[in-house]
Amino acid sequence: MTTHIICITCGSPDVYADATARWSANKSEWVLGTVLDDRYCDQCGAEANLIEVDEAEGLEIQVSGMIADGENSFRLVEDHETPAFFDVMVRTTALESGNILTLHEVDDLTRQEADKVLNDLLFIFRTTPISRFLGKGS
Repeated sequence: MTTHIICITCGSPDVYADATARWSANKSEWVLGTVLDDRYCDQCGAEANLIEVDEAEGLEIQVSGMIADGENSFRLVEDHETPAFFDVMVRTTALESGNILTLHEVDDLTRQEADKVLNDLLFIFRTTPISRFLGKGS
């Protein structure tokens, strides 16, 4: 099981905590002591509330075929429709509010580009389930 700790505001995994360390003469290195209460997010550039998300249960990778639905408006394709482009996102609903938090999103891709982005994300999030909404001919 892989657990990710992410910022509850922006979803970034670039987070850290204040901690203490003690020098170990036996190991000739610093050894982590106590992790303190202050948490920070590099993306937000401030103190942050963090959540733990289990990769296999709390995250989802979604690959979506998209289609125009009016002027500057797009929606997921239905099974009988051919996508105009594809979006790929990593998301979680593990927030107290129940809102969806998108960790990564890449839009306006060809099918080949979407497949490459998906493979890259699977290298990072190895056990994350995948949902596909691809439409006709995909």
